[in-house]
Amino acid sequence: MCHARQLQLIQGADVPAALPAAYTPEAARGFQVQRIVLARGSLATAEREAFVRRICAAYPHVPVEERLDLPHNRVELGEPDSVRRIMQGKRTLVFGEIALKSAVYENRHQGGMYPHERFFSVYGYCAYSCAYCYLNATPLAAFSPAVRVYVNLPEIAADIARQSMQAARPIGFYLGKMQDGLALDPLTHYSPALGAFFARHPYARQIIQTKAADVRALLNAEHGGHTAIAWTLTPEPIARRYEPTAPPTEERLAAMARCAQAGYPVGANLAPLILEDNWEDLYFDLIRTLLDRVAVRRIYLGGMYLKRLSRRFFNEQTSSWRGAADGQNGDWCRTHGGRVLSYRQGYGRAFFRRIHEYVQRRYRCRFEYGDVNGGSLVVRFSHGQGYRLFPDCPEGGYDSAAT
Repeated sequence: MCHARQLQLIQGADVPAALPAAYTPEAARGFQVQRIVLARGSLATAEREAFVRRICAAYPHVPVEERLDLPHNRVELGEPDSVRRIMQGKRTLVFGEIALKSAVYENRHQGGMYPHERFFSVYGYCAYSCAYCYLNATPLAAFSPAVRVYVNLPEIAADIARQSMQAARPIGFYLGKMQDGLALDPLTHYSPALGAFFARHPYARQIIQTKAADVRALLNAEHGGHTAIAWTLTPEPIARRYEPTAPPTEERLAAMARCAQAGYPVGANLAPLILEDNWEDLYFDLIRTLLDRVAVRRIYLGGMYLKRLSRRFFNEQTSSWRGAADGQNGDWCRTHGGRVLSYRQGYGRAFFRRIHEYVQRRYRCRFEYGDVNGGSLVVRFSHGQGYRLFPDCPEGGYDSAAT
């Protein structure tokens, strides 16, 4: 293990040498905690114990269990039914230590929604109860889908610094593939510490994916243009049904505008596109509102993929089968008018063409299609710095000249 004092010896970058301390933890919105578990590593040092105890104090009536013999991914939830176990996990907060090989890892499938080169995790799983969440298809969801806070933040940052220095070029690290990157920030205050680390690093760049609306800790934090934030957006009539515990779309838009004004490169993910009645008009109106209010740098639009447990969770939460992919053959499909319409046979073709024509008339932008039949669409906007989130970073896949 790399101890905090050893982090200062890493050449070429400053790294957080301690867990955040100069703040007051607040209960995270949308996260109804009923149980707290202190797993292996959570109390291993006085610094970690002080950090964890202060967060526990934000939930004074929630029982705290010390299970220091268990790793974070072996906390049993005591619920035999898989779907109810997921919901129980979204009410359980676990503190623990994550192995660095699992905390910082390479993206081997660059493209579409995740063009970035590396991922990293300071949290595990997600407190929001979005019906379409693909995390419910992971092995973690099948056994121990509790919400996690990893307390070895300095060591994770040190590994990011090490990998970046080895690459010796700007490289993007994505926070939000296996969790929401900001939902727990009122509890941990991780975002200012990470923002300052990436701001000072010559090569490391951070991209946060979130649905959160509480961005207070970000607005006055150091970021140096090295942290970008992308919000998942859904038209409010659809969001109320499929994202019941996430902040309303209007609040996410307001958070985006505030962060863009604070100098953060900002993006939007309209994914998955949920094919409810009138879906094309609802998403088109949302894109127009977004572009009128936020100097967004990148918009991604794409479909939904559900398999195994995530499909069952979706069906039980919504009592429907819309916009979902068959996990056996991979065909994007929905039931409409008594027939099955494959996404890959053009579900988005007309809609993407509509977006293309509208945006091209009004903005400097470039388009990238995930496949010729309309599987996904990326729109990149130029605001005087080219068509990348970071002018000096290829973000792991897309070339700035792509059309």
